[in-house]
This record gives sequence, structure tokens and C-alpha cells, in this order.
Amino acid sequence: TLAFSSETTGTWTITTDYQQLWTGTLEMRVGAAETSDLLVAGHNAVFAGNLSIESLDDTVLPDDFGIVNWWRISHADHLHGRFSSFEFDGQSQFWFNDTPSSQITHLGAGRFARLEYGSHDLDLAIYRTVPGDVNGDGAFLTDDLVSVFIAGGYENGVENDANWLIGDWDGDADFTSDDLVTAFIA
Repeated sequence: TLAFSSETTGTWTITTDYQQLWTGTLEMRVGAAETSDLLVAGHNAVFAGNLSIESLDDTVLPDDFGIVNWWRISHADHLHGRFSSFEFDGQSQFWFNDTPSSQITHLGAGRFARLEYGSHDLDLAIYRTVPGDVNGDGAFLTDDLVSVFIAGGYENGVENDANWLIGDWDGDADFTSDDLVTAFIA
């Protein structure tokens, strides 16, 4: 595990290569821009295993739709590999949208985390998307509707059985026509 050991945040500069094994964990803290961690590797940075993010303040999780908070997590001459698991504030998350250049996970209540893998930089975005967007792409589209109807929770008579990913966009823990109205008027 590589973690910042001091109480203050800052930049770790490694003059050689950084290589994380699949059993390893990189622990980073994010908050206001001046209080975020950054790992800088001299030449290559190779990622595998777990990325653990700790939020330092209440600005990390946006309350408003469309707000995106960005942090640079790492910089190197060359970045390689991908994280196989992710934790946010101690809660394990799963990657449900995994492409060659990014990984997306849902943090709850329409808030998503996206890792962007560039050739030199690894960036983290945490954002709140529009009602109805269940795949974290920032738009409410047909594929979102298909996904929630396949989940089978629409007006199923079971109380408090829904979350954002299966149709609860008005916050009442059920997927009903009220959620569809919320999504269509947003």
C-alpha cells in the first residue's frame, strides 16, 4: 500500500518508475485543489490492484446536476495498466462502464466517479449527472431506459427497493411514473 503518511496533502515525486502490483493499493485524498494528493513518477507509472480515494471535505461530492470536480491523481512520462478495484471513502465500488480510456462507477444519488487514463496523466472526475442517466455518460437516453426496465423494478409493488441505477430518480426509493416524469422534465 502506498499512502501519504503525513496529515497534510501534497505531491509525491518518485524519480524512478512506479509499479503497483495487483495486490497493491494506492491511497489518495481529494478535496479542494490545494489539498489533493498527486503521484508523479519519473518515467513510467504502472497501475494494477486497488485505488482508494478519501474525500477530505464536502466539496468532493457535488449537490447540483452537471457539476464536475476534477483531480489529477498521477502524472508520468508514460502511464500503463488499470485499477481492478476502487474504494471511495472506505466503500468498495464496482466498475460498470469500463472502456480502454476510462472506468466509471456510481457512488450513489446520481453521483459518479470516472477515472480517465491518458498517456501521461490519470485524472479522477466526480460528478452528479441528470435524472435518468444510469450509465454515467451525462445524458438520459434510450439505453438508460432499457437498462432500468430490464432490471424489473418499475412499479413492482415492492416498497423501497430501488436506487438511482434501477430507476429511483426522485429519491423515494421506488421506481414509479414519478421518476420518469422527473427524468423527462430535467
